[in-house]
Amino acid sequence: MKMRRNFLLILLSCALLLGACGIQSGLSAEEAQQTEVANLVAEMMTQQSLDKQKETEEPEKTEEPTPEATETPVPETPTQEVLPTEPAVYSVGPTNFPEDVNPLTGLKVADPSILKRLPIMVKVPNFPAYGRPHGGLSSADIVFETWIGGGSNRFAPLYYGENSDYVWPIRSIRIVDPEIASLYNAVIAFSGGDPVKVMPKIYRIMGDRLFPEGTCPGICDRGSGDVTRLYANTAAITEYFQNAGIDPATRPNLDGMKFSEAVPAGGKPASKVEFHFNYYNKGDWEYDEASGNYLRWIEDAYTYEMIPLVDRNTEEQLAFSNVIMLFVEHVEIETQLIDIKVWGNTAGRRAVIFRNGQAYEAIWKTNDNESPISFYDLEGNPFPLKPGKSWIALTGLNTVENITGDLWHYDFKMP
Repeated sequence: MKMRRNFLLILLSCALLLGACGIQSGLSAEEAQQTEVANLVAEMMTQQSLDKQKETEEPEKTEEPTPEATETPVPETPTQEVLPTEPAVYSVGPTNFPEDVNPLTGLKVADPSILKRLPIMVKVPNFPAYGRPHGGLSSADIVFETWIGGGSNRFAPLYYGENSDYVWPIRSIRIVDPEIASLYNAVIAFSGGDPVKVMPKIYRIMGDRLFPEGTCPGICDRGSGDVTRLYANTAAITEYFQNAGIDPATRPNLDGMKFSEAVPAGGKPASKVEFHFNYYNKGDWEYDEASGNYLRWIEDAYTYEMIPLVDRNTEEQLAFSNVIMLFVEHVEIETQLIDIKVWGNTAGRRAVIFRNGQAYEAIWKTNDNESPISFYDLEGNPFPLKPGKSWIALTGLNTVENITGDLWHYDFKMP
């Protein structure tokens, strides 16, 4: 606006100069000057008016400073709290056992090749008492305890996932033994048997899967000169059968038992189990919370007080994850000839399973003559044993059971 006014002043000055020249055109100097000035002033006024009107209509725009760009804060996404996951509970069986898992214990073995053999059953006596403490029982996967009559019981340890080089002592075979052994595709190591009343059944069922005394290093004589003189080496027995082509050195099918670390629901407290054949022949189990096992006790041969039953090889008390009472029909043929009906139990009979300080009602079955004993809950589902070793006591159907608090007591009665 100011620039235009300055421009008009310059034009006015020029007009005055021109006016001075207008004297030569016939107008008086004064008239010419007045006329020019009047015209310029009118033009100037008109322009001012227009400029003023424009200023009113369009006010002068002022540039607004451009705001600096700022980052829009992005709200943080709330992180979801990661809750610790519980480790999976170990469970395996009753079928499809991994190559490195022993199907008789549910435990992994360091060397899976040991499972490529037939299990070995060895006949171990509990009497005479000077044959105690026994050797090698703690190395067995399963120990069967049976009544042989005449006030005595006998053990049949089964070795598969572990060997023992000193199973001691060794005694005679009985008519129930081949029925148990065949369930586990086992061979039997023993010392003698009644040639008329026992051995015919043994040969018929077992064939060439028998290992009698007289074949050291499988069964050797320690030179004591009495009925406790013999001991067995299970690795040497396996070697014998494999060299003879009787043991094919492949893994047998031992499906049938289920194992789980999870403690089943529905158990009753059972910190102690007593299994007594008579006053002079007793076996007790006490649950050890620290190890999670049942520890074995036995009567002292002189005082009849209960003392820990240790393994001669380790000098440690026998400890088993599962203790199982199997109710089985017993038929007394003679005083020391007892037919225990293990085969043919497809319908199922009662069992009481002790694990983790609890007692469980269960059913046991032998679904066929060449498959391990199977255990079921009362709804017919496979019952999970605790992974580890099992002690199975075969007792009569009329056995007396007394439960006092967490003490479970059994007095053996046939049949």
